[in-house]
Amino acid sequence: NPYGRVIFLIELFTLKIYTKGKELIMAAYDIFLKNSHSDKNAQMMVKNNKKLFDYLCSLIQTKEATVLEVGPGKGYFKEAVINAGGGYEYYAVDRNENILANLNINPSNTKIAELPNIEMDIKFDIIFVGYVIEHLSNGIELYNALANLKLLLKNNGILVLQFPDSMKLGMEFYNIDYTHMLPTTKRNVNQAILDNSMYVQKAIDLCGILYTRKVDSAISYFIKSGVMFFYSYRIMNLLAKIFYRVPVWNLKNVFWRAYALLKEPNVMFVVKKNLEW
Repeated sequence: NPYGRVIFLIELFTLKIYTKGKELIMAAYDIFLKNSHSDKNAQMMVKNNKKLFDYLCSLIQTKEATVLEVGPGKGYFKEAVINAGGGYEYYAVDRNENILANLNINPSNTKIAELPNIEMDIKFDIIFVGYVIEHLSNGIELYNALANLKLLLKNNGILVLQFPDSMKLGMEFYNIDYTHMLPTTKRNVNQAILDNSMYVQKAIDLCGILYTRKVDSAISYFIKSGVMFFYSYRIMNLLAKIFYRVPVWNLKNVFWRAYALLKEPNVMFVVKKNLEW
């Protein structure tokens, strides 16, 4: 059957492309792990994640909780949870086994899986998904991911979503990371949340990847946001061009790094189940 052969070849070709794409994704994660931050930056990241975790614990008002992180990255949030004391049990899910191994935790508390489809045997008080959903392919995947995470969340638990604000970022949304696919906004993420019978308990603007309002002190937030309001990494790089020759598109450019740390507009949603629906 010539028609059947054509369909078979198309399916085989599609499978090869998909498999090759998966291999490239895994290779990209391995590169991510090798490009470690300096000790100073790593300490800063852990410190800020500790402040974040303390804030989240104040919302659930308990000193004992099961915590799931989806996409643990270099493990900064894990450090915050582990160092918080024995009352918090940490679990992690990622599609890359090397990232999970790099966490150095009990393998039984890790699982190789990826959004939108994650299955676990227990439910969690806190599910933390930091800068992951913008890598989903489309809004349908976002809806399915939230539906899946809802099943893993205890009735009084919180789902924490951090994501770039593409409305404020504009083309910077794609400039930041070539693997960004779904332009996330407060509105479209909230739509998917509401359609899953959940609601946003807290919506917090984040200046860069270091936490500010609600997490930092009022004085610290005022200083950071006030100074960075007038900051442009492109203008700063242009003014410094005489003595600073690192291109603005170079990842090591100090003006870009300051923008990413302290100004890049991101969002944090704290989401709860709507038990009345």
